Amino acid sequence: MRKKAKKKINVFPYVMTSPTILLLVFLTVFPLLFNVYFSFTDYYFLSPGNVNLIGIKNYVNTFRDIYFQQALFNTFKFTVLAVISETLFGLVIALFINSLKTARKSMRTIFLLPTLLPPVTVALIWQIMFSNNYGIINKMLGYIGIDEVNWLMDVRTAFYSILVIDIWQYVPFTFLLIYASLQTVPKTQYEAATIDGAGF
Repeated sequence: MRKKAKKKINVFPYVMTSPTILLLVFLTVFPLLFNVYFSFTDYYFLSPGNVNLIGIKNYVNTFRDIYFQQALFNTFKFTVLAVISETLFGLVIALFINSLKTARKSMRTIFLLPTLLPPVTVALIWQIMFSNNYGIINKMLGYIGIDEVNWLMDVRTAFYSILVIDIWQYVPFTFLLIYASLQTVPKTQYEAATIDGAGF
C-alpha cells in the first residue's frame, strides 16, 4: 500500500502578506507593548535617563488627578447623553420616514447627508456657525435681543455645543440602522396591528 503523499504547503500567500503583517506589528503591537512597559516605570520621554520600575504608581497618580477625574466624568456624561439622544432622534426620524407615502427616498437622502460629511468638514462648518464675530447662530440670537454667546470657549456652553455637533452628525447613522430594521418587518404584521386598532 502506497504511503499517502505529504500535502504540499502553499507558502505564496504567506510570503505576499508578510510585509503587511510586519508593518502592522511594527506600527501597532510594538508601540502598545512599549507604552505598557514604560507605564510601569519612571521613564520621562523629554529627559531619558535611568529607567526604574515603580509598579502601578503612575496609574494611581493618574486616577487621583482631579483633571483626569473631571475628564473621565465628562467622557461618561458625553457618551450617555450622546447615545440616548442619537437613539431617540434616530428612532423618531426612522418612524417618520417609514410612515411617508411619497418623497420617501428624497427625505431619506436629506437626513443622511450629515453623516456623509468628513468630521473635519463638520467641525469647520460648526466652528463658523458658532463664531462670536460672524456666526449665524449669534446673528439670529441678536435679532431677538439675546446677547452673543461664546459657544466654544465658555465652560458653561462648550460641552453642550460639542454634544449638539456630535448628535447632528451621528443621528443619521442610528436612523439608518433603525430604518433598515423597520424595512424587514413583514407587511402582514402592520396589517394585523391595524386590525387590532394600532396607529402608526
